[in-house]
Formats: sequence, structure tokens, C-alpha cells
Amino acid sequence: MDNNISNQNRNQNNSQNNNNMGNNFGRGQNRKSMVLCLLVALGIFLVFSLMNRQVEKARDKEISYDQFLQLLDDGQVESVTLTSDQIKIVPKKQSNSLYQITYHTGLISMDITLVTLQNCPSDLTVIHQIFDKAAELGIDIDMISLAPSQSAMSSLSFTMSDHDLPKLLTFSSHLHNELGVKTVISSGNSKIIVADEAMKNQPGFASKIFGAAANAKTDIRMITTAETEISLLVPASDHETTVSAIEEVIA
Repeated sequence: MDNNISNQNRNQNNSQNNNNMGNNFGRGQNRKSMVLCLLVALGIFLVFSLMNRQVEKARDKEISYDQFLQLLDDGQVESVTLTSDQIKIVPKKQSNSLYQITYHTGLISMDITLVTLQNCPSDLTVIHQIFDKAAELGIDIDMISLAPSQSAMSSLSFTMSDHDLPKLLTFSSHLHNELGVKTVISSGNSKIIVADEAMKNQPGFASKIFGAAANAKTDIRMITTAETEISLLVPASDHETTVSAIEEVIA
């Protein structure tokens, strides 16, 4: 009888051990499955993160400021947004139907931009509307030049701060689409002002100024005059040499 009890105990112990081994094996399998699931989830997350970065890069491309001006000149700019350190551009043509492509470029300098509106109606009502819209946008216009018109169309040029260019771009698309006006932009300019009361009674003063600029090989982009003042718009790179040349002839 004792032997029977002993055998029963051994059988029960063996059964418990087998159950424990089975449970331990099951727990081990569960851990492996959990680890495998976590690794798979992590892999999927990394893949999607990488894909998202690639999409972001494809959506927002950096371009040079010259490329930006070329897009504008070609009438390919839909909208422009000025941020604290960038100009964000939305082009009219979108090569991908799934997401919107944008461009960005660094902020422009505080130099002067020359804006020329080609094929601009010479009607003073239209010209008034252009400058009225510029005032509404907070654009500070400085030098103005209107080419003599022998037809219904003319060429209107004016200068403003480079910093105001993004404001103008919100309006230039309208000019192009509604009136067929082409906006030509030249940035990075500098203004030289020669003011002297002696201009009133001294013939040949302007000749000295333009002679000095010619000797300095200055690229003069715009000229405006007043009774005692001559203003020259030149590339910023020509500013110092031109000023030095003018100072020599009027000293």
C-alpha cells in the first residue's frame, strides 16, 4: 500500500513538472511573439518615417533666389508667403496630384528692387490702380519712370525695398492674368543721390555726373531728376566705385 501511495505521488509530481514545463514553454513562446511583434512594429514605423521624410523633401524644395525670379518672370508663381527667414512659393504647375509642391528660398537683402511692368496700359486709370494697390499692400514706392507712349501700351518702372517684393508678387499674377502685363524684376540695386543747389545755375552738371559714371563703367538702371537732384539706380556692386568717381568730379 505504501508503494502504491509513493507511486501516486511520483505520478502527481511528474504531472506537475510536465505542466510547469508546458507553462514555461508557453510563456517563452509568448515573450518571443511579443518581441517579434514589437520589432515588426518598430520596422514599420521606421519605414513610414523614412517615407514621410522623403515626401516632405519632395513637397518642399529649396531653390535659389535667381530661380525664384525666373519663375516669377515666366508667370509660374501662384502665391508667395513671407516667413521670418524664408520666402515660400507655390508654383502654378503641380507635377504631383497627390500633394502640393512648394519651393522656398532665403530672404532677400534690404537693397533696392527695380520693377518694370512691360506691356502696361498707358491709361492713367490703370496706372492709378497699380499704385493704389501697392499702397494697399504697404509697398513703399520710391523712384518712378514712365516710358513715353506712342500706343495704348507703355513701360512703367519703379523702385522699392527688396523686402517688399513678396507683397508685390501677390499682385503681379493678377496683372499678368487680367491685363497681360509682364513683371520684370531686378534686385540687389543701390540708389545714389547727388543733390546740389548749384545745379540750378550751372549748365553741364549732369554731364559731369554721367561722365564719371561712364568712366567707372557703371551699369545705370534708372535715372530720375529734380531741380537740384539727380538720382541714379545702380547695382549694389557698383555703388562704391560710382560714388568715388562722382565725388572726384564735383569736389
